[in-house]
Amino acid sequence: MARTSDKREKLVAAAKALIHRQGLTETSLADIARASKVPLGNIYYYFKTKDDIGSAVIGERLSELEAMQNLLDSVSDPKVRLHKMLDLLCEHRKDYAAHGCP
Repeated sequence: MARTSDKREKLVAAAKALIHRQGLTETSLADIARASKVPLGNIYYYFKTKDDIGSAVIGERLSELEAMQNLLDSVSDPKVRLHKMLDLLCEHRKDYAAHGCP
């Protein structure tokens, strides 16, 4: 049986991917439930509204950006820093090309 945090993490991960591809307005709770393989009724246990899921996704994105900034801040050579930044962006280039930068 999945732990509570596992289901919440699945929901946020699915919402993050769907919202990146189709936007918050076009992403339904049913879409998120289907993509996360969490029953639709269980979503309300973790999130009271779709906006709450949106806020969780924004929190995840901010954490990712902070981690990237910390990684880049740890490099003092500007040329190496630029290469690291490009490497990070290139990891997701197909997604960015198809759906834009989140």
